[in-house]
Amino acid sequence: MALTLAIFRINGVWAPISAASVAAELTQQLRILRPKVIFTVSQLLETTLQAARACQFPEDKIYICEMPGDRSISVTFPTLSRLRNRGRLLAELEPISQAPGKWKRQVAYICSSSGTSGFPVSFAFSFRSIGQQDWNRNK
Repeated sequence: MALTLAIFRINGVWAPISAASVAAELTQQLRILRPKVIFTVSQLLETTLQAARACQFPEDKIYICEMPGDRSISVTFPTLSRLRNRGRLLAELEPISQAPGKWKRQVAYICSSSGTSGFPVSFAFSFRSIGQQDWNRNK
């Protein structure tokens, strides 16, 4: 959850992909989404690397999210905790200023279908739609 909020804080787009995806599915998603970075877990690293290499995605932009029970994480790949520790040394971010109403149409979250009848299809949700969902849930 903290990672999602951090991505939103820098005006990024969160696009989780199923852990059950095979390399071909992940490759297709990466080609469609064209991410700037990838966050994965060590158990899915090999699949992530296969897809990243197929898309010529730079491996230094792949971050490992440590999970309970992980053995030592390779120093080859940066980890989320190392990124967080580096970020603590930086100055506070300026508040994001946007044109009025931009949050209504700016993509915040991309969700993909399961792909049971072929490759997954992606759906985009704006910051506004996410906020409305949260508000409706908490009524």
